[in-house]
Amino acid sequence: MRSSATSSDEVMASPLLEVRDLKRYFPVRSGFLHRITGWLRAVDGVSMEVNPGEVMGIVGESGCGKTTLGKTVQGIYRPTTGEIFLEGKPLSRLPAKELRKLRCSLQYVHQDPMASFDPWWPLARSLDEPLRAQTDLSRSERRERVARIVRAVGLDTEHLERYPHELSGGQLRRLTLARVLALNPKVLILDEPTASLDVSVQARILNLLRDLRSEFHLTYLFISHDLGIVRILCDRVAVMYLGKVVEIGPTEVVLRGPKHPYTQALLAAIPHLSAGVPRDENILEGEPPSPLFLPRGCRFSSRCPMFREGLCNASEPPLFPVGPGHEAACFRIEEPSRTGENMIRVEASGLGRTEKRETS
Repeated sequence: MRSSATSSDEVMASPLLEVRDLKRYFPVRSGFLHRITGWLRAVDGVSMEVNPGEVMGIVGESGCGKTTLGKTVQGIYRPTTGEIFLEGKPLSRLPAKELRKLRCSLQYVHQDPMASFDPWWPLARSLDEPLRAQTDLSRSERRERVARIVRAVGLDTEHLERYPHELSGGQLRRLTLARVLALNPKVLILDEPTASLDVSVQARILNLLRDLRSEFHLTYLFISHDLGIVRILCDRVAVMYLGKVVEIGPTEVVLRGPKHPYTQALLAAIPHLSAGVPRDENILEGEPPSPLFLPRGCRFSSRCPMFREGLCNASEPPLFPVGPGHEAACFRIEEPSRTGENMIRVEASGLGRTEKRETS
């Protein structure tokens, strides 16, 4: 029989959020009767674990499935197949009443803050609405909680009497955070929280996210295309391509020593201001294939500089362990014959250093 101490340690070590083989397909309809003629595989078999207090970054090109993954995890989209566990509870199997209560612990922060507020409502009403729907607090208690949370995100309560169009983008993002924090969540899914903001405002938002994480004991699923911001904020990072995670691991490990050629190409594409640095020849050209017509085998095979006929297009590679907590989905990672075949220079001036390494 296990001791109570051992059981407690196991509970503490268990992930707060877990995703198992999650898929989200969208039907493609055509013809007069709008019959289904295909499926767009936006998220196609994603598995990951997020521990309490951790910041998990999700990165990749536009259209790779980052936002769809976040919305499916939160419940905005229903998963086609797969399981989502929050605190060990399978969300797809819970009764509606229990699921609604548990959803308060898992909140989504939209990429466009203006679109997440009703333009005809004063902001006080927008922040009060979720509390009125999800809690039994009295009107005065709701007003007190909203005021406390608004001050916690660095704004005055006088902003609550305004309408969304009267505030700046940075102020709206702070109020978006305040609205979800009022429900005492445990996990925040942040979709490009610093997009379209000035650099100085981005820095304030990132510092705010750090402070809120500590003060409210939050866990973040951080969706972004900016690898510099991901390196600053995230503990681990998952790189997505065409609905799949192709590399995952500790942020510093992945960004300093990327194993998958797609991750290497993302790093090579980071712009730099250093004079005299030649253009990297390994920057990817063209657009990814359509999710409706995926390449056979590895999804990156049509753009990969290390493609080999008969191997890369024979079957889809799973995630292979390439280091402690580090996995990558590439058949050619361990091939010694690749030495000298490709040189991939990681221009990481935006990430703190520039390095060269062989792909062997």
